[in-house]
Amino acid sequence: MSRDALKDFKTALDHIRISTWALLTSPRTSGHRGVVTHFRLKRASELCEQIVADAHAGQLGEDEVELRRLHAALGEARIEVGRHLGR
Repeated sequence: MSRDALKDFKTALDHIRISTWALLTSPRTSGHRGVVTHFRLKRASELCEQIVADAHAGQLGEDEVELRRLHAALGEARIEVGRHLGR
């Protein structure tokens, strides 16, 4: 397994571990939802940063369907996050 693949695998495992811990230790009320959202936002930010690094390295690949899907999702997410931030 390459060093990059091992790093990606470790990141995925860390995400599962932290998400599981957050779910198990959070209260079963509305606070539970906040914890899940916090970790989801954190992971989304990390993934976006990794995608940007991949793009700079020329490693996004040629999967036009998934690139278009990502582009659309990012556009919608940008609008909704902007609304939440009052922009």
